[in-house]
Amino acid sequence: MPRDLSFETQDDTVNGMPPLQRSAANDSSSSDRGRGSDNDGSEPVDFLQKNMRREDEMMKLHPYGESLTLKDVDSCVLLENACFEPHERATPEKIEYRITKCSGLCMGIFSTATPSTENPSLISAATASTAHAPSNATPENKSILLAHLIATKTTNPDVRDEDMAYPSDWRTNQSPDPSIGHREHGRTVAVHSLAVLPTHQGKGLGKMLMKTFIQRVHDSQAADRVALLTFDHLVPYYESLGFECKGRSEATFGGGNWNSMVKDLTSEQPQRPAAS
Repeated sequence: MPRDLSFETQDDTVNGMPPLQRSAANDSSSSDRGRGSDNDGSEPVDFLQKNMRREDEMMKLHPYGESLTLKDVDSCVLLENACFEPHERATPEKIEYRITKCSGLCMGIFSTATPSTENPSLISAATASTAHAPSNATPENKSILLAHLIATKTTNPDVRDEDMAYPSDWRTNQSPDPSIGHREHGRTVAVHSLAVLPTHQGKGLGKMLMKTFIQRVHDSQAADRVALLTFDHLVPYYESLGFECKGRSEATFGGGNWNSMVKDLTSEQPQRPAAS
């Protein structure tokens, strides 16, 4: 059975957040829903079979969630490289900045590989080379990053170019430019990256991570909304998670042409991941 998703953090941003609950492994996007049989009608509905297979694949991974820390930066870089075009990726320094400033809003889904692990998709994962031991007691085991969600906070109602940027002198300047990057007192969570290893996409990991993230932010009252930028073909995916498309964003990051998506956390209860 997958372990409960229990993201532990000392970050002030999410201080007091409740522990995350186990999430359903058979969440699917609309593009993954199959049609009924085209044969004689005696076969089960195809999407039920697909969901069962997806759940089996998920269970084999035994996924668990943790807040990202600086030791995960290299794995996050490899994950970004595997999922995004070069002009859309966050740089290693930008990832390090976001995890340093807002680790409580940066989360990962991992799977532990042991010396006896025979799952080829896990052993050969793009992030396997940078995996680290989950504890000093079992140095032979490795926590392999399968998916991540990286976010900061902003005072804007949606994600803008200044939210995508970061102060170049953030390491040395105790009072960096407050107009760009993470703003702790903001009431909008800006999701910069929701990424799942290509070899493990289609198993519900992305939806599981986003749903538990939304639940946690809502329950902690850490923000009033969650916002992100996405391309046209992913608008239905985020709408299925409760986001509203606000139209074209003025953000020019990565060449622009983004849709602005916002999920209001003040007007309704988020859909909680179901216990399995």
